[in-house]
Amino acid sequence: MTIRMLMVECAYSTPAIESQHPPLGFGYIASSLRKEFGDTFKFKVIKSNLTSGIKSFQPDIVGISSVSKNYTLAKEHAGTARKAGLPVIIGGVHISFMPQTLTGDMDVGVVGEGEKTIVDLMASFMANNGFEKSELLDIEGIMFRDSGNLKITKPRELIRPLDSIPYPARELLEIKKHTSMLSSRGCPYKCAFCSTARLTGNQARYASAEYVADEIEMIHRQYEV
Repeated sequence: MTIRMLMVECAYSTPAIESQHPPLGFGYIASSLRKEFGDTFKFKVIKSNLTSGIKSFQPDIVGISSVSKNYTLAKEHAGTARKAGLPVIIGGVHISFMPQTLTGDMDVGVVGEGEKTIVDLMASFMANNGFEKSELLDIEGIMFRDSGNLKITKPRELIRPLDSIPYPARELLEIKKHTSMLSSRGCPYKCAFCSTARLTGNQARYASAEYVADEIEMIHRQYEV
């Protein structure tokens, strides 16, 4: 059994506001699923023309990541996927803080860190050949609608240690002259303009020096950055 997952980054085409960092979240999702399920999953990451991506890749499921400034685009992508008869998972900061904005075109929203949640979610998806709402209630860190009513499950604990998370699948991402990496997650401060503290409970978690050094070496060796 092979599951083809098309992941779309909600990125505007205007260079001035487009992120210059690769969507590492998708890379972590892909590597976490590979760690658990091996070659069961095939992935493609895009940031525009979802209709064309669906036609060329022929996915079984679509994943969307969005922050608030481009959530209108996320809703458009979800509608496009729904018209193609595809299930939709959405994650990111916006849906984590504003679950009421989950639309009828979105099957499941992921709250906060997604690496463990996506493994449980896709295990259920494969076992039931789709999302079974009675099983979704038992998966931590998600939201979905049942007969129009929003259901939010028990929050998932933050991932510890960070070294347990496999390095992101950067071969799926566009790597330019530079890239980015995460050596820690969270923040102990409470800046009013920032979502990080609210997502992580004012906690900072750090990867080990060995984990970080090995990732730097790997990035330099494979991508010459």
